[in-house]
Amino acid sequence: MSDLVLVTGATGKVGRRLAARLRMEGVGYRASSRNSDPPFDWTNRDTWSAVLDGVSSIYLIAPPIISDPSALMLDLIRLALSKDVQRLVLQSAAPLPLGAPGLGQVHGWLSQHSTDWAVLRPNWMMQNFSEGPFATLSATRTRYTPLREKAVLRSSAPTTWPHRLSRH
Repeated sequence: MSDLVLVTGATGKVGRRLAARLRMEGVGYRASSRNSDPPFDWTNRDTWSAVLDGVSSIYLIAPPIISDPSALMLDLIRLALSKDVQRLVLQSAAPLPLGAPGLGQVHGWLSQHSTDWAVLRPNWMMQNFSEGPFATLSATRTRYTPLREKAVLRSSAPTTWPHRLSRH
């Protein structure tokens, strides 16, 4: 098995920064999207197997257009485990504890069925307020960690972090 990291959501705010960080650190990765080679589309299960070939770790970012992505994500995770993927890193959210609807269910499943996993539960990201529709809120006094700093943390999660970080 290679040390290839699959980054889902690789064209989004977090995914593209994580891919850049992995590249900078010399970590082999596959940036997945509907336009990647091989293509990956959460809503087209026929694209899932090929994108998992040779992958040892996955950084899971939920599909943005689905209100409850847990069923799709769990099906991909099951397929990944059947293809000998070893490490799973889920990007969840601070207000979603283990077992909560949506990503909390994925978190719960990982805690019961995977031996090498981590769940990252960020609160906010500065880019949510400096890019796109919320840019006018960037004058706030609250300090949010820029994604480039979070990418340092995220880039190590698929490759070196100990499993079950969410329990600490």
